[in-house]
Amino acid sequence: MRVIFVYVLLLAASLGVLHAQSDLVFFSERGEKFYVVLNGLKYNDVAQTNVRVENLNGEYFKAKVIFEDKNLGEVNGNVMLEKYKETTYVVKYIANKNKVGAYSIRYYSSAERKIPAPQNSEPMAKNQEQPQPQYQSPPPTTETRINVPPPNPTGTENVNVDVNVNTPAGGFGISVRTNGMDAPPPPPSGHNHNHNNNPAPNPVYVPGYSGRVGCPMPMNPTTFSQAKTTISKNSFEDTKLTIAKQVIKSNCLTANQVKEICELFTFEGSKLDFAKYAYPLTYDVENYFVVNQVFTFESSIEELANHINSVGR
Repeated sequence: MRVIFVYVLLLAASLGVLHAQSDLVFFSERGEKFYVVLNGLKYNDVAQTNVRVENLNGEYFKAKVIFEDKNLGEVNGNVMLEKYKETTYVVKYIANKNKVGAYSIRYYSSAERKIPAPQNSEPMAKNQEQPQPQYQSPPPTTETRINVPPPNPTGTENVNVDVNVNTPAGGFGISVRTNGMDAPPPPPSGHNHNHNNNPAPNPVYVPGYSGRVGCPMPMNPTTFSQAKTTISKNSFEDTKLTIAKQVIKSNCLTANQVKEICELFTFEGSKLDFAKYAYPLTYDVENYFVVNQVFTFESSIEELANHINSVGR
């Protein structure tokens, strides 16, 4: 019985891993040609202004961009991929007020993967019917069934194992039914019925707050703590900022949570950049004044206020 479980789990996991892939794109903002190195491996032999790396397994990579023009040198950074998506980074030249600066690898965007259509081994005839686009058909489904007969004529144990694997998302389901002396008792049946017709009270996310709401439901403390750990373990300021923006891109924060993330940054500019980005994704927007506590300079507070006024309160 244990052997069957191990076999089924390994089969399902291997089928899921086959599709747990992502694509990564780099492009230079000013048109410089370059080579891309990820975790020590070089991915293009010819320098280009736009480099695409497909079918990557993993979420974090150490990236190096080596310019074809040796006078420009190279730039290092950490990149983060979103599973099953195409993540784009820009090789950007950042200059200060004196027009002196350096190159940096910055997060740019993320989108659904552009999975190519299957290639035929022979050219298609002119009058042959054109295939339908890949995304118009439902994703393929693989179903594996394992039936184990009774170990003896008395039939003391019957086992049925069903494995359903849906691709390309890589999700799968496993159901095991065991009848016999060693089978565990079935779960209790029945349904929980709530006979109270009174509507449930609205949840309170920020005690005492009754002002305007900028997003529906802020992150719970456990998830938020995990997000802070992920951000803070990176040593590069640009990478911290990129990951922080990715965290709240599809989430919602309270004003105090925004303040806590700002405190993870070293530079005033990074704090201000994140505070501007997070404002429309904040639950208790009328409490946003607490974010001002992270700034050292009054000019940063004024710039944040001007930004909030420009996007509308």
